[in-house]
Amino acid sequence: MIHRKLFVALAFFGLSAVTNAQTVIDSGNCGNGVDWTISVNGGDTTLTISWDSVGTGVMMDYNMVGDAPYYNYRHDITTLIIDEGITHFGVGVFYGFTNLTGNLVIPNSVTSIGGGAFGNCGFTGTLTIPNSVTSIGGNAFSYLQRNK
Repeated sequence: MIHRKLFVALAFFGLSAVTNAQTVIDSGNCGNGVDWTISVNGGDTTLTISWDSVGTGVMMDYNMVGDAPYYNYRHDITTLIIDEGITHFGVGVFYGFTNLTGNLVIPNSVTSIGGGAFGNCGFTGTLTIPNSVTSIGGNAFSYLQRNK
């Protein structure tokens, strides 16, 4: 009887750990040495932009709304993580991310931001642009709004 209770308890806690674990739901490439990953943990959906330490860290341009490979997730994404090593945000890379929570922090490695990169985005925190950014494209932050 004791073994059975222990097994049930371990099964419950094991299931609980699995349901609270981060699960990758999609991933791909979005630039020279730049990859993207979408993961879910509970009610939080995260887009992580990472640099592989080999490429230039330049993200692609997405001149047409909807061209970014993760665009269909834009309303689900609540957290945006951008690794050091990313040097350029391409045109329209985060366009339409309306439900970001927390602060938007651009890493010190970024030197330029393409037009419309954060167009039509909504977030709850503050926006931090480091001094390393020397070029910002037109409408890079158009219709950026703070959500309550």
